[in-house]
This record gives sequence, structure tokens and C-alpha cells, in this order.
Amino acid sequence: MNRTLAISNTITRIGVLGSLLVLAACATSQPRTEVTRFHLGAPIAAEPVIVRAAAGENAESLEYLTYAQDVSDELAGLGFTPVSDESADLVAEVAVRRGLRPKAPKSSGMSIGIGGGSRGGNVGIGGGLSIPIGGSKGDDVYVTEIKVSLIRLSTKAVVWEGTAVNEMTAAPANPAQLMRQITADLFADFPGESGTTTTSKPQSEG
Repeated sequence: MNRTLAISNTITRIGVLGSLLVLAACATSQPRTEVTRFHLGAPIAAEPVIVRAAAGENAESLEYLTYAQDVSDELAGLGFTPVSDESADLVAEVAVRRGLRPKAPKSSGMSIGIGGGSRGGNVGIGGGLSIPIGGSKGDDVYVTEIKVSLIRLSTKAVVWEGTAVNEMTAAPANPAQLMRQITADLFADFPGESGTTTTSKPQSEG
């Protein structure tokens, strides 16, 4: 093998290895999302719905309005009719948390009430999250969580509740795109199986 051919083959191998590393980075940049839903098991008819912020959310922020629009779009795709007035009897309350969490086993003492009762579940919104300032310390994970509750105003009953949690070892390159995907995962196969956690397929950002 002459010197020119050897150099060419080496460059080719380096290029292939680089491509594989890029593909691997893309595949792992947006890990799987865990989705948990709870409901009463009864059919949930599509009807007008008010999308509003859960307690503690800044309903006037552009960030929240973007998340609320994602939820409205998903509900509309399921046949619901998002309305801005108070004429609907169904409300979709939206809570979102983004921040850092130390690498540790997940735990949550949160209970979710469905139809007036309560059920235990590994579904927590925001517990132990902090806003990253100056980047991660290297032993943290970036967490994006969204929780949506469908509440019947006339009875105060929660007829459906779902939480989607995504954890990444690096900050998401496109947080808005990630949130859209997580929201889509949350409403996939609506209403979903109650009381179980499913894992969505990763979506590449590469």
C-alpha cells in the first residue's frame, strides 16, 4: 500500500468515526421521556376546554404562553375545542418546571387526586429543581417537566391527569422544541393507561 492510499484510508476512517460520534451525540442529546397518566377509566368526551395556568405559574410570561399553546394544539388535535372565555365546564391546568436536579434515584411523595380520591405515584412536578446559573456542576441533570390536569368545574373532579418528565445530561439545544415533543408524548394515545409509566422513544436534536 503506497503512502497516499494509506493516508486516504486513515482520513476515511477518521471521517466515519466522527460521523458515528455525531450520530451518537444526537441520539443521546434528548433522552427518553417518562409519561404517567391517571384517570377514572371512563371515556373522556372531547368538548370545549379552558387552558389556564396552574397555581404558581406566571400566566402572563411569554414562556408559559408558549407552553399553553402547545397544550392547546395537542387538545385540539384530540377533538377538544380550546376557548378563551369561561363558558366551558372543563379546564386544563398546566404546570411546567425546568431546571437542574442532582443525579440521584427519583423519588416523590406526591399523591394525585382523581375524582376526589388520591393515589400514590412517582409523579412529581418541580421537586428539588433549581435554576441553572453558570451551568451545571457536572453531576446534575437538566430536567424538563410538564403536568396537565383536566378538571370538571361543576364537580371539581380531576378527570385526567398526566405528567411527562425528561432528563438530560446536557442543556437542551432547543428548549421550545423539546417542550413541544414532551407535550406530544404526554397526550400520545390519550387518555393512556391509568397508573402506569410509559417511556417515549428519544427524538434526535442532531
